[in-house]
Order: sequence, then structure tokens, then C-alpha cells
Amino acid sequence: MDGESTEVGNDLKVSAKDSGHAIGVFNYRPLVAELDHAIAGSSAPPNRRAVSLGPRPQHLVGREDLLAQVAAAFTTSSVPQVQVLCGLGGVGKTSVAVEYAYQYADSYGIVWQFNAEHAESLDGQIGELAAHLGLLDTPGAGDVAGSLRSYLINADRPWLLVLDNVVDAEVVQRLIPAAGPGHVLVTSQRTTWTGHARVRDVPILNRDVAIDYVLSSAHGGDADAAGRLVDALGGLPLAVDQAAAYLRVTGRPIQFYLDKLSALLKRPGRGKAVTETWNAAIGQLGTDSAALSLLRVLACCAPDAIPVRLLFPDNAPVPKNVRPAVAKRLAALVVDEFTVDEALIALREFSLITSPTDDDTVSIHRLVQAATLEALNEGERAEWRQATSRLIERATPKAPELPSTWPILAVLLAHIELVVPFEHACYLAAADGIGYKGNAHAALAMARRSHRARELVYGPDSEEALDARHRVAAWTGETGNATAARDQIVDLLLIEERILGPEHPSTLTTRHDLAYWTGRVENADSARDQFTELLSIYERVLGPEHPNTLTTRRNLAHWTDKAGDAAGARDQFAALLPICDRVLGPEHPHTLATRHKLAGCVGNAGDAAGARDLYAALLPIQQRVIGPEHPDALTTRYNFAHWTGMAGDAAGARDQFAALLPICERVLGWDNLTVVAERKAIAYWTKKAASVDEP
Repeated sequence: MDGESTEVGNDLKVSAKDSGHAIGVFNYRPLVAELDHAIAGSSAPPNRRAVSLGPRPQHLVGREDLLAQVAAAFTTSSVPQVQVLCGLGGVGKTSVAVEYAYQYADSYGIVWQFNAEHAESLDGQIGELAAHLGLLDTPGAGDVAGSLRSYLINADRPWLLVLDNVVDAEVVQRLIPAAGPGHVLVTSQRTTWTGHARVRDVPILNRDVAIDYVLSSAHGGDADAAGRLVDALGGLPLAVDQAAAYLRVTGRPIQFYLDKLSALLKRPGRGKAVTETWNAAIGQLGTDSAALSLLRVLACCAPDAIPVRLLFPDNAPVPKNVRPAVAKRLAALVVDEFTVDEALIALREFSLITSPTDDDTVSIHRLVQAATLEALNEGERAEWRQATSRLIERATPKAPELPSTWPILAVLLAHIELVVPFEHACYLAAADGIGYKGNAHAALAMARRSHRARELVYGPDSEEALDARHRVAAWTGETGNATAARDQIVDLLLIEERILGPEHPSTLTTRHDLAYWTGRVENADSARDQFTELLSIYERVLGPEHPNTLTTRRNLAHWTDKAGDAAGARDQFAALLPICDRVLGPEHPHTLATRHKLAGCVGNAGDAAGARDLYAALLPIQQRVIGPEHPDALTTRYNFAHWTGMAGDAAGARDQFAALLPICERVLGWDNLTVVAERKAIAYWTKKAASVDEP
């Protein structure tokens, strides 16, 4: 940066539509052009901690030897070691894997559990881990799964991945790198695995251990009945645990439960026995109980981390368009804020659900879900799935571009992917949320699914299908292929002009994005000219203060700056800012982004002190609204430090960069391009400050 003015960030994304209206989103995270990816003599990256596990098993007995064997087989190595826990459903494979992870978590820098049953849900899960590791902070970066594998290869601490309920072995290959100090635990009913995976059969419980466990939970000491109950359940840990919970809660004698189970079992069999143990507990809830209604909703969700409080907010009515029979049941569940609490207590008492102590989510075993749904006929199952989809849709934030919505979307994502139809607006909103957070590849995959579904449901020329096609183009560009995005937008524009008309809101949004992607293909002059023409149309059709018009004005100013006219862009942003303050509010993301870009243009136009002061005024607002360690706030600190130096205070710039560096290393990652730039900036401004101090 010797003598140069380096303005970071401020790339504008207009890549989504909501009911035909453009959503312009500034992405002003740190982007530093033409920097080396490494600095000679730099130290190794610091440890980064990332942990995500399901609830710890509460009553894991008889697995001490198996856990010891798993631990002994994992050794220090530069190549990932894989162990596969195989066995029937209900044998407790997941419980063993999760318990191992909890016991040895301190030995690993990363401990992360993936629900690997559905391959299409992995993109979002991979993105969550990548976000924790700071791998999503550079928009347009390469494949997120590839970036994650690269990170794991170079990790300086051992890491542990738990891949739960794997059906397709290709999932394992996608997640596990070729090298790195990693341990991998896979749970699966598959018994045949290629490669160097060590396969371990998870056996049924030792009979004596299971009998002792049943006796410890019962109110009577009938060892003979306990033995016969264990035999009837086939020694499967989950079935034994369920029976013990029933005995513990109801106070019934073992023989009573055994008689009840025998009556339910029409044909002996291990799988049938497991199902009926839960049917016995479900029967205790009552056919018209709120707990049973809640259980049916949970049975339709993904099995892990179900956000009950989001699905059933206090005093919220039953969503619209729910079938009458189910709506009546849900109405009884949401009578008041205590009804859901009482239902959760009942489900926990019978061990039908589990929940960690540090959040508001619950988990439910897949076999409990199956037993719950099998008790319904096909039509009833469809009605409960439809109702659950409505609950999830209602909980999904309507503004996925706002960072405040991203944690909610992250919690809902697995349930959206499993329950919500691909063609629904909620599904596209989730895709956008993933993309805005930084995982453009996952957003693109979801947008493509939605587009295919909408073409089948609504027709290829429907507004719904065209909207999804627009999202596909947008996220194609955000994955780094701006040329393909522009070409897709050109094709889409021709169709929309023919079907919808040249001034339909969707057509104008597509023109908006065509101008944007034209600029991203390194033609800033053409982008500026297209936005100039489009602005006059928006002002005439929608009015000068419509959000779409303001978005177009922001883009026009942005590409004016990119075309080399920093002073002209400065004046445009300065005129736009008070309108954004009044129409959108002073803390709206677009308003803050406008202030950020104005500061940069002021500096680029030659007023370094003015840029410094504008960044100084913006920083405390961002820190309050989005948090002091949000990448956007860190970008502002970076630019504040830079313009402090450009304004003549080399020592101040040096000190600001030195204070910022350890925060960015921790939040963004040791090898993030902005972090690399900060190290160079510290060296540069240290040298400048020393030259000033010299006599």
C-alpha cells in the first residue's frame, strides 16, 4: 500500500427477488485485491475451536468396553482415521459415537456432528462449520466443502467428525480430506465399506447389564420378569431405555409392562419389539393429549435440534391453511404458553425426546418418529406433514439478507430442507439466507432444486419458476462465475419481457441484475450506463423513494466509483444518504452500507481526513447494531485505520492495525486475505512512523 489508497470491500449484491421486488444487499466484507496468500516467515495459524454435538446420552450403560476400543484405535496420524459403528436401528450407534465425542472433546480442536442421512442437507451443515472456522468471509470463494477439506488438512490440532446415520458412502468421501490429523466416527446400518475404514459392530446389550438397568428403574424387584422383558426387546438399548422410562414414570410393575407389550406384539421380532416399546409409551400420552399432538409435529421434522419455541411462539395462533382435523389438535396445543411446556415435560418423562441443557431445541430418535407416524394412516400423515411445513414456514424469517436472521435460519435449515416443498417461497428464503451468510454454493444448489420443482408445479414460464431461475443466476455469480450469471440473466430478461412486459417489477429487477453482473464481468462503464437508464424508469414507474429505486441509486453510485469517478460517486452517495435515513431508518443495513461506501469514496476522491472521520462515526453504530466482531464492523475498523494513516497519522494507523489483527485472526481466520493485508499494513505503517520519528 506504499503511497496508494486501498479501499476495501463495498461490493454490492443485488441477487434476489421478493414478490417481484429487488432486494439490494451490500456485502462490504473485507476484500483486498492483488495480495499474496502468505507472508514469508509467518507463524502457523492459531488454534480455532468449533464444537457442535447433539444431546449427551443420559443413560448409557454397558458400552464401556466399546468406548475404550474406539478410543484405543484412534492414534496420532497425518492421515484421517475412520471407524464405522454398524448395527440395527435402535442398537445405540449414535449414542456411542456422541458419548465418545463428549468424553474426548478436549483432545480435539474441532468436534462436529453431521446428520448425514440426507445428502441434500449437507451443504448447509458444511457451511455452518465453515462459518465457525472463518472460511465464508470471502464471497466468491471456491467450493465450501473443498475449502473445509483444505482447512482440515492443514489443521494444527486433531479434529473429530461424527457422520451420523450414513446411507450413501459418497457422503464420507465428500467430507473427509486425503490428509490431516483427523478422526472420523461414522454410524450406519451398512456393513460393507471400502478403503481403510475400521468397521465395528455395535452389539445388543449384555443381558445381565440390561436386566440390572430395568430393575434399577422399576418399583419392584422381579428379576425373572425383567429378564423376560429384556429378551422380548431383543436387548436393544433404545428399547430397554424406553421400557425403563415407562416403568420409572408410571410406577407400574415389570410384569404389567411385559403383558402390555406382549399384547401389542402380533409377530415376534426385534424391529417390531422396538416399535411397540414406544407405542406403549405413546399410548400413555392419551389419544387427545397436547403431548401427542406435539410428538406428531416432531415426528415430521428432522430428528435433531428441533426449535420448538420457534415453531410454537407464545400466544401464536394455528397457521392458516392447516387441515381442519389437525388445526383443531394444534389449537389445543397452543391454548397458552404453558401447554407446550407441559407437553414437553410429558415427552421427556417417557424418554420420547431428549434435549441439551444449554439451548431450546429437542431431539427425537428416528425410530420414535417412525413409530409415531406408523400409527397414522397415509392421509393423516400427509396432513401432519403439511401442518408442520406451515409451522416451519411461519418461523422462517422474511428478510434473509439481515444478519440478525441468520442464526434462526441456521436452526431451521435442516427442517426446511426435509419438510418444506422445494417450490415454496420459504425454501428460497432459506437458500438466500445461506448465500448471504457466505455459502453461495449451498444457496445455488437449493435454488436449482426450487427452480426444477417450480417448473413442474407451476410451469416453466410461470412467475414462480422465473423467480427461482433468477435466484439460480444470482447465486451462480456469487460462486465466482459472473460471466455465466450475466448470460443467464440475459436469457431470463428476454423471456420476462415477452411474458410479463418490459416494465413489470420482475422484468425491471432482472434488468437491474443484468447491469450489476455486467459490472462484475469487469465492464464498470457499461454497468454505470445501464443503471443510469434503469433509474429513470424506476423513478417514473415506482417513484423516487421506492426501495427498488433507492437500490438502483446505490448501484449507480457504486459503479460510478468503479468506473473511476470517485468524486461523482461521493456526491451521489451523499445525496442518497439522508433519503435512506428517512425512508429506511438510520440503522438499516442499506443505510449503513451507504454510509460505508460514502466514506470510501470521500477518501478515494482525495479527502483522507474526511474518510477517517466518516468511518469513525460509522463504527460505533455498526458495533451496536451487528456486534463488534461482525466482519462488516471489522471492515470498517480496517478502513478507519487505513485512512488514519493516509491522513498523516502513521503511528495511529500502526497501533489501530496492531489492535485489530488478533481479533481478525480469531474471527476471520489466520490466512484470510484481509488478515494478510493487516500484517502488511502493520509493517508498512511501522516503517512510515519510524521515518517520521527520525531526526
